[in-house]
Amino acid sequence: MQARRTCPASLASIQIHDGPPMTGQTGRPAIIQNHAARTWAATARIVHPGIGMSDNADRFRMGAGLSELMEAATAGNQIDTVVVQVRTVPDDGTDREEWVRHNARPHEPEVSARVNAQLEAMTAGAAVRREAFVTVVVREDVINKDAKRAGRGVTGRARILYSVLAEVEARLAGSIGCTRVRWLDTSELAAAIRTGFEPGDAPALADAAIHHGDDPSIAAGIPIAAAGPTNASTALRSYRHGEWESISSTILLPRKGARMGALARVLVPSQPGERRALTVFYRPVSQHSASRSTGRAQMSAVMARTMREKAGKVEAGQGPSVGRQAA
Repeated sequence: MQARRTCPASLASIQIHDGPPMTGQTGRPAIIQNHAARTWAATARIVHPGIGMSDNADRFRMGAGLSELMEAATAGNQIDTVVVQVRTVPDDGTDREEWVRHNARPHEPEVSARVNAQLEAMTAGAAVRREAFVTVVVREDVINKDAKRAGRGVTGRARILYSVLAEVEARLAGSIGCTRVRWLDTSELAAAIRTGFEPGDAPALADAAIHHGDDPSIAAGIPIAAAGPTNASTALRSYRHGEWESISSTILLPRKGARMGALARVLVPSQPGERRALTVFYRPVSQHSASRSTGRAQMSAVMARTMREKAGKVEAGQGPSVGRQAA
């Protein structure tokens, strides 16, 4: 098994391993080890049809499926964090060009060809596509005993992690409604990281991957050591990487939460060529900790309301909001 230390000094504790073969997958998933945080993780690219055309029953089922996933993570006590990231990027047209190359008819009527060309020219600049990723993180202190019985080292940790990933995958493909879940190998993870830092490289990487299937001599992907930005600088609420700049915005959610799909507008670009991303971190909390925290919050609310009533003040307004960031 090959391990690669790939990150710069600020992330030198991150190490990427080629995991052992995983049942049902031809590749070897990339295992992400964080020496500083003592965690192990893997990332999957998921495909979800979205909720735009879903009725209330389907939305309720998907929401219940996500709740069940979090409850299972809490009960198992192995998952430290579940990270969901959704990116909206302009459609570079690489896949469509390849499809047209294979399916275009040489004797197509001139009028039809002209109309198709005009439609493509009109829609190419406005077309966008979504990319979604799920990362599952487990703690070393939780899995190390089981890992010793499963083979020790990276192999033992990977086998225990795979059992967790299989349960997460089953729930994602179940009531949550994902149509595809694929755990990324090292090259796929590198491409996902690279297109995040350097979105302009996406068409070339996609084109190389397509033609690699026809001609293995064509190099596909990039080394994970080169996945990061060429240069980077930071400023207040912004981050410049290579020829691109990411700007972070804070979203304040209502205290009582928001309806499913309320954050969809966050992912809608405001101008052609703009990329948007939303990352949500789910950290499972044990039942004991949740009950204790809820009890303290209820007691504080009762005491605050009692003090206001004694002072003759009328309760108004909302409490603190929850922050989210989208870059």
